[in-house]
Amino acid sequence: MNSDNLIEDEIIVLEGTEGPRMRPGMYIGSIDQAGKHHLLWEIIDNALDEHMNLDSNGEPFANSLSISILNGAVTVEDNGRGIPCSFNKKHQRNSLDLILSELHSGGKFNHDLYNFSAGLHGVGLPVVNALSKVFSATVTRDTNVYFTRYMQGKVQIPVSILNSVEKGAPTGTKIAFTVDDSIINDEWCFELISIRLKQISCLNPKLKIKLAFEDNQIVEYFDNSLESLLPKGDTENIYLSIKEKEFVINLFFNYSFSSTNGISFVNNVSTHEGGTHCLMLQKTLYKFFQEKLQFKEAVEFIDFKKGLNFVLELKLRDPIFTGQTKAKLANNLSSYGISGMLFNEITKYFIQFPNVLKIIQQIVKSNFNERLFIEDNKKKIKKDGATFLDSAALPGRLSDCSTKVFANREIFLVEGESAGGGAKQSRDKEYQAVYTMRGKFLNSSKHDLSIVKKNPEIVMLLAALGIKFDHSAEKQLENLRYSKIIITTDSDPDGNHICNLFLSLFGTQFPELIIKGYLYLACPPLFGIKKNINSGPYIYFYNDAELKLFLETANLPSTHMIQRFKGLGEMNADQLRVTTISKETRKLIQVQLDTNELPEVSIEIEKFMGSNAFSRREIINNLLGEKIIPEEEIMLE
Repeated sequence: MNSDNLIEDEIIVLEGTEGPRMRPGMYIGSIDQAGKHHLLWEIIDNALDEHMNLDSNGEPFANSLSISILNGAVTVEDNGRGIPCSFNKKHQRNSLDLILSELHSGGKFNHDLYNFSAGLHGVGLPVVNALSKVFSATVTRDTNVYFTRYMQGKVQIPVSILNSVEKGAPTGTKIAFTVDDSIINDEWCFELISIRLKQISCLNPKLKIKLAFEDNQIVEYFDNSLESLLPKGDTENIYLSIKEKEFVINLFFNYSFSSTNGISFVNNVSTHEGGTHCLMLQKTLYKFFQEKLQFKEAVEFIDFKKGLNFVLELKLRDPIFTGQTKAKLANNLSSYGISGMLFNEITKYFIQFPNVLKIIQQIVKSNFNERLFIEDNKKKIKKDGATFLDSAALPGRLSDCSTKVFANREIFLVEGESAGGGAKQSRDKEYQAVYTMRGKFLNSSKHDLSIVKKNPEIVMLLAALGIKFDHSAEKQLENLRYSKIIITTDSDPDGNHICNLFLSLFGTQFPELIIKGYLYLACPPLFGIKKNINSGPYIYFYNDAELKLFLETANLPSTHMIQRFKGLGEMNADQLRVTTISKETRKLIQVQLDTNELPEVSIEIEKFMGSNAFSRREIINNLLGEKIIPEEEIMLE
């Protein structure tokens, strides 16, 4: 082909399942673990649509969902109406074949058949079919059992009748597929699937869900509550519900001094990136509280958003998502009048329970004071190069302990509101303080000291600890407020990097803190095992080797569950208390340093955390003894 000219014969039209195979990312977001699991969500969503819609007696068309994963092969079965299998006269094809292999085909464009549905575009089934090495459908309806099979989106066995069943026999659809590993070769993740099925169970408490994962994990999910997904707050949990023909809302929310978390769903789909429904909720609450609480302070929208925990379920006709993966809702909801109805329901609740408003008012004021403090001190730091601030003026960031006895005071340095909220709920308020960092902070080994001294995150951290920059080590620590400073980060690479940022800062600028034995590292676990998913304690493991050794020797029942903790925020308050916070059960590592080691330690910190990426690459490759690591993979922020 001459690249300077495009001729008519070279224009291609992709038909059927050819498009998804050529450009899979367009349909499933990515060709990694997330993309692979999205294929499963598509099939599950179709089954959920049968449960979400009701027959003439007001009962769901389906009340059971079964998922099996064995050696990479997936089977999803429901007892709904079954996909139509008759001959479609308009398109001169079998209806089942049409739905499985043609994009934008299906019955969900008709509100008489589906009032609400997650399947919107008629894309999910053909995409899963296209990206599967083997794909089959078994459908029971109209007194027959139908079967068809495809390979890489191409039909191998046309729709045919396997056998007949009696009139009135149970109906349903069973989809079986094995993802084409030439497109996606990631593994199925039990934790991801289990979390999603728990959410589905909370949204559909009367749907019986069963998961059989590989050879040894069988889990049933049934009769869970949407409220169980809501984090603990400082107010009671508030429930509001609105049911209209065009939409249904179920909402649980509370307010908290220590956590902010929003979980939302639209037609059973997890909208983990939020969208217009979440914004509508936040703005409606903002409007209500502005009117009812009448703050003297110049509070803003952000002061009301912070501290709000909610679980929002919205059922909506014709939802519009930002992409095929449906992570974010984009509908203009003003035409539905939802905000006005929600405002009225909120008003009714707080007329009945006015005392809750007082707590929310305190939380909003606290958020306002913290925001004002941060804004003012950012200006001050930039202008004057402030090196010490009063720790009493750190609202929100610092949750202090009550004891005045220095030897009994300890502080956990955590990163992010989710982990911070969990630590605050888990701690002993008399002896244990929590300070929340806002993500990765400045790498002090890569910047001049004058820049480090003016960095707002570092300045506020030092204020919380009661230490300051000074040439005299004694003066640096003369106002130290805690006898134990515990660096508490996630057990993943990001968490390790944040831990190194702390060690770099304290090791180079405040070594006396380490020499005198004040600095510690928390040791949160990486895995937890329950022998019975529904009851019993966890057994915790701190690395892969520990887990592997246990699994090789333990005789676990089929009902056991393995949970990987990707972050502190994934643990509930009890887990965090037992594994990381409680003095009786936690593991701590004391960071040790001798005065004579200071020159050598400073050199090592500079090697690993400084600006010279080339020397760092050489060190890492020598340690690994493997292939050369690309420079971009070892650049540190």
